[in-house]
Amino acid sequence: MTLLLCYSLVQFIEQFLFIFFLHKVYSEPKSHSKVMKAIGGILFLATAILFVWNAWGAYVSNLAFLFGNVLWAFSYSLYFRCSFNAVYIWESFYGLMMLLLKMPVLILIGFPQNKTLIQVNRGERNFTEVIWCFGIEIIIFLLVKKKKDIFKLLKMLLSKYKRLLIIIFCIEWCMLTYSMF
Repeated sequence: MTLLLCYSLVQFIEQFLFIFFLHKVYSEPKSHSKVMKAIGGILFLATAILFVWNAWGAYVSNLAFLFGNVLWAFSYSLYFRCSFNAVYIWESFYGLMMLLLKMPVLILIGFPQNKTLIQVNRGERNFTEVIWCFGIEIIIFLLVKKKKDIFKLLKMLLSKYKRLLIIIFCIEWCMLTYSMF
């Protein structure tokens, strides 16, 4: 039970780390209504729970990733002044990067047991995955805190280089899918 709670907490932190980044770029709410804030908070929480629930089944997942990104983008663009496309592109890019950063731990766990990535991915969770995820999140947070200009770079990439980000997303998606199957 402790493992599931730790694992859920790490996955929850991963999702809200993305919200932290996006909020630094798009922080102006569409409305100051308490009802809209409550609806936005409930949608964010529901989406985070969807990602945590999916992570219990698979450490790296393709399916819920697609549906979750649409829900994140919808809820964020509903609440803040930003386009659905911008949020969707960033959530997809962030999500794929996190999934690809998780791949080495699957290789390290599966190699000595002579298992494929997909066998290890759908297996039981362990504390190695929790520590690896938490380490990735801390490193990302520290790098962002150290580099103050990163948010200006993110905003510039979203305004000028959306097509490039979509191409990078497609390449990453193919890498992830190929490595899993």
